[in-house]
Amino acid sequence: MTQLTDAEIAGYGRGAQFAGNDLVIFVAVALAESGGRTNAINANNKDGSVDRGLMQINSVHAALLATGDVFDPADNARMAHVVWASSGWRAWSTYNNGAYLPFMGRGLAVINNPAIMPVISATPVTPSAANGGANIGSLISSSSTWTRIVSFLVGLALIILVLRRMAR
Repeated sequence: MTQLTDAEIAGYGRGAQFAGNDLVIFVAVALAESGGRTNAINANNKDGSVDRGLMQINSVHAALLATGDVFDPADNARMAHVVWASSGWRAWSTYNNGAYLPFMGRGLAVINNPAIMPVISATPVTPSAANGGANIGSLISSSSTWTRIVSFLVGLALIILVLRRMAR
């Protein structure tokens, strides 16, 4: 079993053409999906499919899996980039359920530390940008985003009404 460091994960992600906010998310998703283990396997999917490697590439991507060794982190990261380019981060369950979020700080730390990782851009990645700044289109089109916004606004309106009644 090979357990990669955060910097190694970031290096493979960078080599697969992830950059900026998406590179931070790549590190966080890899840690949430496989714990950084290159030989990780999840055969517990409800549909019978199997997830493999660092980024847990699903067996439904048979044609993509045939292009390399899913347990090689460079190949796995490249395959992940292909999946991401066609489906975005929503292709990973740990992104959808938020399990990647506790690892965002580790992704930010490694990406923004030139002693660990060569400088990627002149502008450091910020936590707010890394949480989806590059994916604003998918956030706007997501029904769950709008449900949260409406819920927030309704709650805010109720708080204002209660405060007004208390002030009278």
